[in-house]
Amino acid sequence: MKELFRLESPVFVVGCCNSGTTLLWQTLLGHPAFSGPTVEGQDLEGIPTCMKHFLGKDTFRMFAHPRFESAYHLTEKGFNKDSADRLISEYAKHHINGSRFIEKSPANSMRTRFLQRVFPDASFVIIIRNGYAVAEGIRRKRLLDPERPHMAGLQTTVEGAAKQWYSANLVLLEDREHLKSSILVRYEELVAAPESAFRKICDFLGCDFEGLDLPALEKDLNVQQIARLTVKEIEMIQRTAGSLLNGLGYDFNVDLNQASQIGEAKFESSTYSAFNG
Repeated sequence: MKELFRLESPVFVVGCCNSGTTLLWQTLLGHPAFSGPTVEGQDLEGIPTCMKHFLGKDTFRMFAHPRFESAYHLTEKGFNKDSADRLISEYAKHHINGSRFIEKSPANSMRTRFLQRVFPDASFVIIIRNGYAVAEGIRRKRLLDPERPHMAGLQTTVEGAAKQWYSANLVLLEDREHLKSSILVRYEELVAAPESAFRKICDFLGCDFEGLDLPALEKDLNVQQIARLTVKEIEMIQRTAGSLLNGLGYDFNVDLNQASQIGEAKFESSTYSAFNG
């Protein structure tokens, strides 16, 4: 019987949707050391059902919401050889010999332990972003995502979007304790100091930084997105996800009389100990 092809040391970029996974993945995919699909892994036709949005359109950008979390969260206990073989076979179609395979699917934030069971030498690049900005982005892009017009029209509350951010990042942080090789990066790091942030990532992955083509990044997207939120929506996000937001250093102090004006909502970030590794 022919032995199944084995991917050596694959890399998985994970994070809640709207957290910067795309810019991080596309930048790394452009490095000559890496190869992989040019679409999200969850969109590949041949992958097993457990790696897809198998509950349908409602879970678009909401895979970690408490309504769906238990269905999408996969650990070592969910391993079965048939699914693993199908996943490896599909990934192999997008791998170039002599390079490291790299893939990005936000929903894989719920599957890091499963992926490590399939690929014991895998590395995970985890990105986390300000939850206020992410919640605004989830709501807006579920209503209309120019890159996925077939998903348009999904009405979402800010509370629901905040639950998605909270659950996705909580699972990532808890499951990271079981991962052998991972790095945590803030979206804000990439935007404020891209060279420093990508050098750290390249050092972790053991690739030459000089092979990267750094992207041009807008530095004030968080400010723009947070400015679209009303005071009541900010308070709702705080009630829904405040414990994790504060724990990660995303403290948002709002002057309730002035927060409706862009720039008058005061935002502070500090470093959370989990990002030291």
